[in-house]
Amino acid sequence: MKKYEEELAPVKYGANAIRTASYKIGKGQNAIPMHWHDRMELIYLKSGKLKIGYEENIQALHSGEIYIIPPKTPHWAMCLSEKAHWDVLMFDIRYFYNTVPLSCDILPTIFDGRAKFKMTLKSDETAECYQRLIEAANKNTFESVALIYRLIDLLFKNALLEVQENVTKGKYVIEEALEFIKENLDKDLNTKFLAEKFNYSEEHFCRLFKESTKVTPTNYIKINRLNKAANLLKGCNHSISEVSALCGFNDHNYFTRCFKAHYGITPTEYIKREKL
Repeated sequence: MKKYEEELAPVKYGANAIRTASYKIGKGQNAIPMHWHDRMELIYLKSGKLKIGYEENIQALHSGEIYIIPPKTPHWAMCLSEKAHWDVLMFDIRYFYNTVPLSCDILPTIFDGRAKFKMTLKSDETAECYQRLIEAANKNTFESVALIYRLIDLLFKNALLEVQENVTKGKYVIEEALEFIKENLDKDLNTKFLAEKFNYSEEHFCRLFKESTKVTPTNYIKINRLNKAANLLKGCNHSISEVSALCGFNDHNYFTRCFKAHYGITPTEYIKREKL
């Protein structure tokens, strides 16, 4: 399975292949900018209220609820209350593959997207397991690993919607398209060009693309360009105009508007913040 998105700050795991984090934020702040990654994440909201989701699939996350983010699922969040406090549990499901037949059958369905889960879950037994994992994750013990399998079992028990059939040829094509986009962000990319390149009609290509990634090709390209721009600006080795061009934005003003809409600050403000 190809990795088609590089995060600004890739997660580094300990010996148990689990990572946790805790966040607090104020009202109206961009809690989580739109992004995605290969790992699985579960957000447990301890207090406050978040607006969270992707594309048209937007939900309010309330205190005591868990938000499930399968691998390669674009997501973002905004704080709706005066304050919000949440924990994040992160792990790459592939680290937990083994030769047990049940693992061989079940775990890959999570990584390749065939296992479809509810977006939000409120379950006492799942929340209890989650909290035990948060406490055990930094100890690098077998207990934390065992709790991951327990958590997966509870997700299938309490949040599973369906498990789809094996990945189709179309999904493999879309993975190739994702890799191509990532490697050619400075080029003039559009849906018509991509559809022709991968031998589909534009309508069929766009439908397959959104089924696979949950975002349109246009949004995927723009978000990847903005992520690349943030990386380049962080290095401060290029001017904003140069970064705009290197990331495929022909209009400098349009780039600035898109960057601010995505990150909540202008490229100039982003550079100043990174220098602090």
